[in-house]
Amino acid sequence: LGQAICRWGNFVNQEAFGTNTTLPWGMYSEGTEAYLKSVQVTLPAGVTVDPAAPVHPTFLYESIWCLVGFAVLASFYKKRRFNGQIFLGYIIWYGLGRAWIEGLRTDSLYITGTGIRVSQLLAGVSAAAAAVVLALLYTGKLLYAELYDDSTYPYTNVKAVWETNMYKHPGRLIVTNADWHDPGPKPIGNYKI
Repeated sequence: LGQAICRWGNFVNQEAFGTNTTLPWGMYSEGTEAYLKSVQVTLPAGVTVDPAAPVHPTFLYESIWCLVGFAVLASFYKKRRFNGQIFLGYIIWYGLGRAWIEGLRTDSLYITGTGIRVSQLLAGVSAAAAAVVLALLYTGKLLYAELYDDSTYPYTNVKAVWETNMYKHPGRLIVTNADWHDPGPKPIGNYKI
């Protein structure tokens, strides 16, 4: 949500826009024209931009993409199966959008000697890596922590948990959702975590 709002700073600064467009929402200002005239010489090979014509408002595309992503991920929040699932979904969502939107921009940083944009590569690799991790978690090939159930927070019987787990995991205290309980009005013998 913050990224959706902050992208409007690019509009205020008249930066982060794309190549020319004939779409009705194309953006034009004296600031974009002046900038495009000043960088005509440094544009990558194959990229031509008419400074007097409207350009893609890529900040708007990214703002809308982030708003839709927030809505999708927020609606999925209660249906998640494990901690980190929403974060991985965000990386996939944002990475796909950024890879697409970055292809429209004129001010990208390229890997030297190639036509590959750093931001597109990073976004694509991040989205792919998050998708692989998510797939491994869903198939059970990668283990994940259970969702935290805060309905019985903040008490647990630490001694009982330690005794139960000390033979399975020597030297470590592992508390799972099954170990949490409600001690009632007087939590004598329980330790606050």
